[in-house]
Amino acid sequence: MSIMDNDKLPKRPVVTSKTAADAEFDYWLKENNFSSLKDGDGLAWNLNLKIARVPEPAAREAPWTLTLHLTAQVNAKTLVETHTLEPELDSRLIELMGENTIDINLKPIQRKAMTKEDARRMLAVVLPETRDKVALSSFREIKRSLVGRWIDQTRVFGAMA
Repeated sequence: MSIMDNDKLPKRPVVTSKTAADAEFDYWLKENNFSSLKDGDGLAWNLNLKIARVPEPAAREAPWTLTLHLTAQVNAKTLVETHTLEPELDSRLIELMGENTIDINLKPIQRKAMTKEDARRMLAVVLPETRDKVALSSFREIKRSLVGRWIDQTRVFGAMA
């Protein structure tokens, strides 16, 4: 149960006590649905969050590492619908893709924090910030280059690998 009004969800978690903060943060993550994002072209991306403690030789304690992975599964139809590919100009590329689905993975975003509380505070800032940046970006050139790379890898010596 949440102490917040469901009609006016906050952009960041509201902290009242440590136990309540844990529950509110989990609720905030679930309600804001950061797992699915849309870019400026309308392509749906999956956001996978990994939180781990990674030891570093120079640090006394192992810092918390937050890693955000943006991935999408696309086919030629999706890329045409989102204006990444143009049917007339990219007909050869669309033909080479065929009906195949391609996994597109962007470079992971990593942040470090020394305490669990710092990691939560950072996550409360980084997740909405990432969602907003993705919504404003088209990644058109990146998507096109990853499709080209996929074609190069699958078309070894002119045959499907």
